[in-house]
Amino acid sequence: MQERIHGMLLGMAVGDALGLPYEHLPRQHAARLGHPDRMRLWLGHGMVSDDTEHALLTLEALLRSGGDVDLFQKHLARNLIQWGHLLPISAGKATLVAVSRLFVGIPPERSGVMSAGNGPLMRSLPLGLMITEPEKLRQMVRVCTRITHLDPRAERGTLVLALAARFILEHRVLQITPFLEELFNWIPEEEDPELWDLLGLLDSSLENQQSTRDFALELGLESGVSAYVYHTLPVVLHAWFSSPSNFEEAVTRVIELGGDTDTMAALVGGLVGIRVSNDGIPLEWAAQLWEPARGLAYLEKVAYSLAVNRVQDHPRASVLLSGTRQVVFHASVMGHVLRRLWWQLALKTSSSA
Repeated sequence: MQERIHGMLLGMAVGDALGLPYEHLPRQHAARLGHPDRMRLWLGHGMVSDDTEHALLTLEALLRSGGDVDLFQKHLARNLIQWGHLLPISAGKATLVAVSRLFVGIPPERSGVMSAGNGPLMRSLPLGLMITEPEKLRQMVRVCTRITHLDPRAERGTLVLALAARFILEHRVLQITPFLEELFNWIPEEEDPELWDLLGLLDSSLENQQSTRDFALELGLESGVSAYVYHTLPVVLHAWFSSPSNFEEAVTRVIELGGDTDTMAALVGGLVGIRVSNDGIPLEWAAQLWEPARGLAYLEKVAYSLAVNRVQDHPRASVLLSGTRQVVFHASVMGHVLRRLWWQLALKTSSSA
């Protein structure tokens, strides 16, 4: 299990860091940035966003709660408040509003906002990987989703991805048909026709060996995959089922689609990472991660503490290093924002000339 957890975390971190510079970048600007074949945030290095951070927060809450749903909710709420102190500028609006509500004392049962954004998906894979009891998994998914997002579609999307992580543990051959058959027992078609329409298109696309790019175009996502859960979810599943053991192929495929690239790449990377473990993730990409507080050694220690179920072995990130890291992260993100503004200005100037 340690290798599975480690693979998930490293896969999420590498995918997240690869995809972050391309987030919401128009295709013509993405071409200027270059193919996602290495880290491009700053000076050949990459850093993770809230996607990987939320997976780590969830794993810690699971470990400290001992599997108790109420304790998990309390620990996750506390972790989200502490995370909010670092001013996470890359986080979604709904997540930031919910964390602000937790900060001012609103209990986690009432902190969520009505949104079907991708926020809860970031916390989905640890739940499916660590929780084996079906009813407890459903309860944990509900708590983990509603602490920030109240829209039922967000909860169902989180459940689907949690079950995808669990599916990897239980099946040597990863195919869409048995996955959908199992999923039907969790979410009946009459409960969510929109979801099952999308899954039907996914099934047909994979059967016809359609590319993930063409599948996204069929869904009307020509300008990139939005942060709406029912846009991201089918695309992530398509890329994963198309290349369940090829990390590089699966991750770069979703980054090239544009839109919420860091979230998609983190989720696809995490799913493939569960299957291939850290040995199947390109070493050169992992080496390009710059995370002084939560680097490669930290991720390995987290995996060990979860595998042996010992809270005392769970590592704590240095406050000083975390603060330093956040300054560099904010500066790097702002640098990309200024670069994009310059590109837009140059494009408008050339168009008017």
